[in-house]
Amino acid sequence: MGMMSTSITCPNCQQHIQLDKVFSDEVTKKHQDLEATYKAKEEILKKQAEQQEAEVKKRVESEKREMWERAQKVATAQTEEKFSLQLKDLEARDKERDQKLREVQEKELDFLKQKRRLEEKEKNLELEKEKQLELERKKILETEKDEASDSYKKQLSQQDQQLRQYERHIEELKRKKEQGSMQLQGDAQENDLKAAL
Repeated sequence: MGMMSTSITCPNCQQHIQLDKVFSDEVTKKHQDLEATYKAKEEILKKQAEQQEAEVKKRVESEKREMWERAQKVATAQTEEKFSLQLKDLEARDKERDQKLREVQEKELDFLKQKRRLEEKEKNLELEKEKQLELERKKILETEKDEASDSYKKQLSQQDQQLRQYERHIEELKRKKEQGSMQLQGDAQENDLKAAL
């Protein structure tokens, strides 16, 4: 079997055309077109990929930023909440300390009042005692004066009695003396009469 001819003659110009070359050129051209198309598509895909990558990076950065901001907000909120709780705790402690301080001050004030009342009562008792002592002293002095006066009066009375007794005794002696003198005179006169007789 003979080989098929790979050339044909153009019926118009009678030019011989090699089919192998035509096919080869066409395949080459198609290959070049395909390669160009592929490169163009590859370039487009590359640009799209780069664009998508940039967008993804941008979106990731944005999400990162948002997440960071949210984290900061959460941390800030937690910190503020923690600070608020600590502040409330401090305020509660301050309030409790103020309450205890007021209670201590009130107790101290009550103690001072009681102390002052006791001191005043002591002073009043001391003053009352001094008054009682003064009254007792006056009573004792009055009693002593009365007793001294009574004693003096008794002494005066006794002295008066003694004086009256002395006076009576003296009167008695005088009377006895006078009586004795008169008796002696009578006796003398009697003796004189006897002698005269």
